[in-house]
Amino acid sequence: MTIRHSALYTGSLRHRRFAPVQNTLQYRVYMVLLDLDETDAVMQLHPLWRSRPGWLAWAQFRRSDYFAGHSAALIPLWLMLLWLAFACTLRHSLDWLLRKPWLAVLLGLTAAPWSYYAGDLLGAVDAAPVALIMIGIGWAMLMFSMARLRPITVKAEES
Repeated sequence: MTIRHSALYTGSLRHRRFAPVQNTLQYRVYMVLLDLDETDAVMQLHPLWRSRPGWLAWAQFRRSDYFAGHSAALIPLWLMLLWLAFACTLRHSLDWLLRKPWLAVLLGLTAAPWSYYAGDLLGAVDAAPVALIMIGIGWAMLMFSMARLRPITVKAEES
């Protein structure tokens, strides 16, 4: 099956503030569009992606997890809005943590997998051990990057 509609879109987001201090910032954004009819073909693009259950997979998509015989949104609207709010406030709400890069890395490495593991125990997600390790590594790298970029973004905001 060929992939015709699924894609990774890239773009840039620009913000400009005029008062009390003039400031402009711009950064790259990425969005994934997954055509649900192409799920099996897309999941075959990488050995760690699966559309069927498997232990060695950090990204799994099982249609039964999301649709259960009827068409509905992939995740509830309230959860989409929660992730959006979290993403918008991450830089400011964790500023205290970003001043201590190694603590940020340690918390990213441990806290993120524990939250997914708790969700697994509650039956909300299906988290394989490999997925938990990958989530921890991903969050550790994200927190390290944000901590390293903090001085640059603080200087940009002050000017």
